[in-house]
Amino acid sequence: MAKKLTKNGYDFDFDNDIDDDKGLDEIRLRPFPIAETVLALQNTEHSEAVLPAGAIYGLSDLVDESVAILRKVWPEIPAMQRRRTAKLLTEVSETNFDLDFEAFSYLAFEDDDPEVRAEGVAMTWYVGSERMYHHLMSLVRDNVPLVRAAAVEGLGRFIRDGELEEFDGRLAEQAQKVVLARYDDLREDDEVRRRALEAISFCTHPRLPDLIYEAYYSDDLLMKASAIFAMGSSCDVRWKDIIMKELDNREPEIRFEAVRGAGQLELAGSVRRLIELAYEDDYEIRLMAVWAMGEIGSKEAREALAEIMELADQNEDDELAEAAEEALGMASLVGEQFFPLFNLEDDLEGVDDFEYAFDDDFDELGELDEFEDDDELDSNDWASLN
Repeated sequence: MAKKLTKNGYDFDFDNDIDDDKGLDEIRLRPFPIAETVLALQNTEHSEAVLPAGAIYGLSDLVDESVAILRKVWPEIPAMQRRRTAKLLTEVSETNFDLDFEAFSYLAFEDDDPEVRAEGVAMTWYVGSERMYHHLMSLVRDNVPLVRAAAVEGLGRFIRDGELEEFDGRLAEQAQKVVLARYDDLREDDEVRRRALEAISFCTHPRLPDLIYEAYYSDDLLMKASAIFAMGSSCDVRWKDIIMKELDNREPEIRFEAVRGAGQLELAGSVRRLIELAYEDDYEIRLMAVWAMGEIGSKEAREALAEIMELADQNEDDELAEAAEEALGMASLVGEQFFPLFNLEDDLEGVDDFEYAFDDDFDELGELDEFEDDDELDSNDWASLN
């Protein structure tokens, strides 16, 4: 029976006693009835949070009757088991988009344990309903900073969707006011203020540039990291030079956010540095560098992603290989946007400087970033980092 190791460090049975050669579609058809799901939740004899797949699927798309049953028994489940279950559902929600834990999350919001309440927010990162919005607006007033930080972070997507006219603009403006109030309160927990800055960066609020500058030049490393996060999510090219500089910062938290920002701002001039970062020791930075190159989509980025995918396959690094494949697909789409109306290979046949026609190292302003050639990394270099 196969097990999957999650980021939280525990395993869960995701096979539901189904043979390994049977696909996910077959598992999807076998959620436990609510009574059997409750029994699985109440089973605390094991030392780790092991839940059968049927119980996980049984907690998805809960109907009102099932929620009522869970509401009666959930408080009787030991706190540690409730925490583990909530963390497990958060992990699953990040990788399995067929499952919907929104109904369960409202039960988690009522939990006495703040970790469960915070995980209730995290497991529904994809939910954009007004009902969720109003719950998050209430949780911003929670008496535990952990929960307030999670709620403020969650409001960021409603601020973003309001900016994109995909959510009620009036409600989004209310969220902006609440988030700014959290940031402006100097007595507020630092984590909450950081998440508030990140959340407000998803809109074009007139105060945003000053807030970013203030946070960037603070003495708090994590606040500075949040400032760089905000630079990228603001999609404002005024931050280009700072992000380029911070790609060389010795602190991994800063480098990580700078890499993300380089991708969000589609900085073609950062690709050579991103290639280097795709081979560094910090695995999360490697993955983010791969993602960023996919967002940039230049010829150099596509070639690098193809090589990274090949080396990752050779070294059986499935996660990185999959990330590189997805980024390469995105990069190809981005690259096609330069010539969307015709097939260049056909229309440019016979052009003397054919290679120049495909040189998309130019950014949108027509600037060309020139770099000295770096030595190529081979598979031995890659293997030495694993």
